[in-house]
Amino acid sequence: MSENDKKDKHFITQDDIITVLNSLYNQSIKGISKVSPPITDLADDYLRKSPNPEVACKKMIKNQIAKCTTSGFVTGFGGVITLPVTIPANISSVLYVQMRMVACVAYMAGYELDSDQVQTFVYACLAGVSVNEVVKLAGIKTGMKVAQKGIEKIPGKALVKINQKIGFRFITKFGETGIVNLGKLIPGVGAVVNGGLDFAETKIIADRAYKMFFEGDFSAGQKPEDEIPDEIVSKSIQAEIIEPTYDSGYKMVMYEGIQCKMYRSYINEDDGPLVMVASPRDLEKAYELGFIRIGHPNEVVKYISEEEYNKLINN
Repeated sequence: MSENDKKDKHFITQDDIITVLNSLYNQSIKGISKVSPPITDLADDYLRKSPNPEVACKKMIKNQIAKCTTSGFVTGFGGVITLPVTIPANISSVLYVQMRMVACVAYMAGYELDSDQVQTFVYACLAGVSVNEVVKLAGIKTGMKVAQKGIEKIPGKALVKINQKIGFRFITKFGETGIVNLGKLIPGVGAVVNGGLDFAETKIIADRAYKMFFEGDFSAGQKPEDEIPDEIVSKSIQAEIIEPTYDSGYKMVMYEGIQCKMYRSYINEDDGPLVMVASPRDLEKAYELGFIRIGHPNEVVKYISEEEYNKLINN
């Protein structure tokens, strides 16, 4: 690749991912003026209404998930979140909302949010990276709520390794969802990457957070066989961020009872016709009909045949 080509492209590394997460963490803890209150204010509001932390936390989680599935809630953060590394606005918005929820769970469970260990655990919960082995090596018994002093035993070197896995997992996750182009950078790891960055995953992350901070289950839903080998994680990856070139011409159609935007082509001229779900309310039904998410949370599509396209275009 020539130097001029490199200048025209945007890349992201594992270190960039951690830089993004650090920025989002600080903003989620402090809140954003006129947009979202500090985590402590959010948590204390629920704790005043329900003194039992477990009950209060479950109510908070339920409400946060409900907000995430409301059209316009997440996209409303666009433009107010500032990051040192450029990633698609929809992705940073979803990560911000999910991170606030996880951090709020940690705070309500009695953890100190300015702790490096807690911060790393929040990232691990978001990424679905297990920290079970690190916790055990620190002499902490899993399967029960762990005190703040317990996780402070985890050394900085261990946190660095966890962060490497977190950065790696987010890059591979972005690759699966079409946000970055991995090419042949990391072959053979697709099987260990589960889930995407969409509203549906927020429920999974919420369950992980409660189990981690209230019940002492630090596996983050990751099975031992899905553990990413250290020799792969330690490699430096530079992935190209895909800049979509959307075709703005579409027609509103009804496809299998779902209101959709129909495109002749969407990203590339030759990628074929497709229909895209127009309303978040139809997402569940769309997935049942074989729709897939190709990038941003609101890009849920199904490729259709030329025959289907011609039929719909003429209706």
